[in-house]
Amino acid sequence: MEGKFLFVEEDLLRKIIGEEVTNALTQLLESVKQKPKRIYTRFDVMDMFGISAPTVDKMLLHGDLHAFKFGGKVFFDADELDKDIEKFRYHKFKHKE
Repeated sequence: MEGKFLFVEEDLLRKIIGEEVTNALTQLLESVKQKPKRIYTRFDVMDMFGISAPTVDKMLLHGDLHAFKFGGKVFFDADELDKDIEKFRYHKFKHKE
């Protein structure tokens, strides 16, 4: 493959790069503004589903729930929690034919 060079004036190149950076930052800001993340604590999950702390721990251990730790505390992303609960409900209560 033969290399080709494109000569661009410095001012034009700065303008193009500036516009692209501005567009990328604008898109990033819009995606952040769209929907704030809902985060729950272990206690929120326990209250929502009427389960105990050991049950939450067992569900985490078995991979039924997904969480993340921050500052030594366990948190649950609401969207991930919804997905986990749907999978758990379907799996546990699926009727045998």
